[in-house]
Amino acid sequence: MMLSLPLRHHRLLPLLLIILLSILGVNAVHGSSNTKNGIFKIDRQVAQNPGSETHSLKYQLYNRCSEGYVQIKRTRSKKGNRIQILARGRRQKSITTHLIFESRAGGDIYIKSPQTKKYICFNKKGKLILRHTQKPQCLFTQVQRSDNYTELRSKANEEWYIGFRENGKRLKGYARRNRRKEKCFHFVVVNLTPAPPKPWKIKGFLNRRRRS
Repeated sequence: MMLSLPLRHHRLLPLLLIILLSILGVNAVHGSSNTKNGIFKIDRQVAQNPGSETHSLKYQLYNRCSEGYVQIKRTRSKKGNRIQILARGRRQKSITTHLIFESRAGGDIYIKSPQTKKYICFNKKGKLILRHTQKPQCLFTQVQRSDNYTELRSKANEEWYIGFRENGKRLKGYARRNRRKEKCFHFVVVNLTPAPPKPWKIKGFLNRRRRS
């Protein structure tokens, strides 16, 4: 025996069906990828979320290939003054070799020069450049190797790494595919952030007074 629905319920069925289809359509749009060319595959919510927690520490990057520290400094040439990124720093105390690692949720980092306020980034052709603002192409992941060297992999394109030639000049991010240049993408990360002071112990102080 079939149950008959009131007439008003029959009129609501098409409306309910339209609402259901519209909800499914919205979810399908939000679940699709926003990447057009497939070059930069990155979680933009992590990279551009201003509310995410940030930790800033000061480091230096010693390049295995150039045997120098990464430095960001102003240089003079016939074309005028410009800011360059090189791996020719020989003095550990030089402020041009000091870098700020700004960590984000998940451990990814932005690398900034405290002197010029510019970030190390990749452009769309895999070339290292400097920017004043944080972009998805400026986000990196630290990869710890078994030989204790560190690699800096682009979050935007996981096949690109920061690297420098023997003369300290930049390498394209995809040049790491060449095994002969692999060591040019290896770094020693030197921590310049001072350790917090040890807590003062009252008990030890009293013991020293008694001995004296």
